[in-house]
Amino acid sequence: MTDSQHNPQDEADQITRQRAALMQEAPLRMLAGAVAYGIAMLLLPPLVVIACAAVDIGTEIAVMRIMRRPARLLRGPGRWVYLAGSALIEAAFLLPAALAWHVPNPLAMVFAVGMMCGSMLQITTVRAIHLPMGLTGAATVAVMALASNVLQWRGPGELGELAASSVAILAFAGYAISALVSNRGLHRSAALARQRAEAADAANGRFLAQMSHELRTPLNAILGMGRAVQVRTADPVNRDRIATLLRAAEGLAAMLDDILDLTAVQEGRLPLRPRPCDPRDEIATTLALFQPRAEELGLTLTLDLDPAIPARATFDPQRLRQCLSNLLSNALKATAEGGIRVEATIAAQTDAPQIPGPQILQIIVADTGPGVPAHRRADLFDGTGPGRGGAAGHGLGLSIAR
Repeated sequence: MTDSQHNPQDEADQITRQRAALMQEAPLRMLAGAVAYGIAMLLLPPLVVIACAAVDIGTEIAVMRIMRRPARLLRGPGRWVYLAGSALIEAAFLLPAALAWHVPNPLAMVFAVGMMCGSMLQITTVRAIHLPMGLTGAATVAVMALASNVLQWRGPGELGELAASSVAILAFAGYAISALVSNRGLHRSAALARQRAEAADAANGRFLAQMSHELRTPLNAILGMGRAVQVRTADPVNRDRIATLLRAAEGLAAMLDDILDLTAVQEGRLPLRPRPCDPRDEIATTLALFQPRAEELGLTLTLDLDPAIPARATFDPQRLRQCLSNLLSNALKATAEGGIRVEATIAAQTDAPQIPGPQILQIIVADTGPGVPAHRRADLFDGTGPGRGGAAGHGLGLSIAR
């Protein structure tokens, strides 16, 4: 990736991350600033300190607002307004320290040095994400320190003291700027590593989706030919073998569907397409698909439909069937004996039931299989564990249903 000077999008990302870092640090910075201004009022005229605080806080708010739109900030005069505001923030904050240095009180000098060092430390660490802001702040601190130093040693015969102290200030500023650039490099490396990881994750998702989609074509041919051969085969042994083959192919098809859907969910591409449908018919039709498998396993599969369910409602029938199918498939895998009961009702609206509004269809899928241990309940729907009760599966169905 090219340097931010040649890549506006990269620099805009730096400004966004810089603003986030400043916002995160704001409470501590406000507390430290309040303490610093409070001490300064004991050493300087209060009106001077209040004016500096007003300029500091007002400019900080304005600069943070400008940083909300980094793309606009990088066009036209916005950059110079932003950098001038960054310099003004530091100058207003450090002016009480520069004035306090000339107060005939040893504690005032300690306060001034502490303010200067603290400001430079904050710049080299927190303001190191966007280098122009950091360099502007560091240069402002150095200029304020040098200006105050010149006023301190302006008398005749004090040239040696002025030169020695100025060299010390410049050395400190040079080291601080070197640390600033180094910290900026660390921030940039971390950001690039995160971007590469996100790009790799997106590429993996696209690869899984593409491969799953491509595998469906030969798999559909296997299912189609297998069903055709099963219908024409009279030998019971061969019919059983073909049935086993078909069940395996259908299981593979379900896994491919899960991968496709889960990839879409992670990428935010799984759309909902509501349209008027009969919810009772969609639920009953979905159950009918699982009835043969339930009978084969010796399980009961019952449906209890609330008469209050309307004959026409607006919802996404495909997603309803998908969620219900995943729950039923999970229930069949985890139930060895007994049965599965599906109950569909219109949930009561707890807030303002007298006001008409969208109705909530509640579907409960209950089975007589083993319960879920307490330590598994928190991650039951995140798709990271095996099937419930030791049943085969990867838990993707429940994740997609959620």
